Amino acid sequence: MRKIEPVPSRNEVCGTEETVDSGQSGSILIGRLPRLIEWLEATGDFEQEAMRLKNWLGFLRTLPQAEASWLIETAMDLFYWFQQGAESALGVYSSGVPAFLATEYKSRGCREDQIFCGKEPVEYHLNMVAAEIMNRGLRAEFERMPRKVVLAPACMRGRDALACQARISGPDSECTGCTTDCAVNRLTVRMRSLGAKVFLVPHSSGFSRLLARWQREPDTGVTAVACLANILQGGYEMRARGIRSQCVLLDYPGCQKHWRRNPCATDLNEERLVRIVGTASNL
Repeated sequence: MRKIEPVPSRNEVCGTEETVDSGQSGSILIGRLPRLIEWLEATGDFEQEAMRLKNWLGFLRTLPQAEASWLIETAMDLFYWFQQGAESALGVYSSGVPAFLATEYKSRGCREDQIFCGKEPVEYHLNMVAAEIMNRGLRAEFERMPRKVVLAPACMRGRDALACQARISGPDSECTGCTTDCAVNRLTVRMRSLGAKVFLVPHSSGFSRLLARWQREPDTGVTAVACLANILQGGYEMRARGIRSQCVLLDYPGCQKHWRRNPCATDLNEERLVRIVGTASNL
């Protein structure tokens, strides 16, 4: 079995501020990108991210070293600019992250989801902005699709998951309305009134299996509901598969496996989902 090396930290990639000249950090980053890409691929959890870093590395290698280094340093400057601005504009939505990292996360020790759950606030902010940009870019094609489906995460069931009687057929899992106050049942009824079907995604690992179907049905627009930690990777994959898509963020994460000791039903801005699916369905 291939050994997975620890992910390189920022200091390992760029060096410490005391020992690395700011004009050299871009060259150091480029030199260490292959190692980072190998690590991402070895984990099996960052396929889309590794693919994009490969593209960037291939491009950077076509440039003179000084120009490539300047581009990386410029990207780093833009990141720090974004980090400060996003904290001011979006920090209210991620205000619970520092406390989670300092308490619940810190006491866990080494777990499989260590990196997935250990994201800093700026990573959530990047996903928020990127999801909106992706939605806008894919909106026109999505609206032209005659059929609409919504992929809802199973964590929306909360404690109702224990008694869930969803109808399962292959990769498809559909709500049967077994519990009247279940969020998935409520969502299924409302989307049905708009001419859209709702399918449950048991876990993010099953997302790709579901997408294979919609990739073969080019007349279908797919709206994926997901938490901030998963939304961007899912959006990248749908775009790579040529699926006309939109995404809607959960208001908060509640998955027992990753975030809580006890399950908590997650929820979303339902009116936002209605605006996306409803407008398209009425064309």
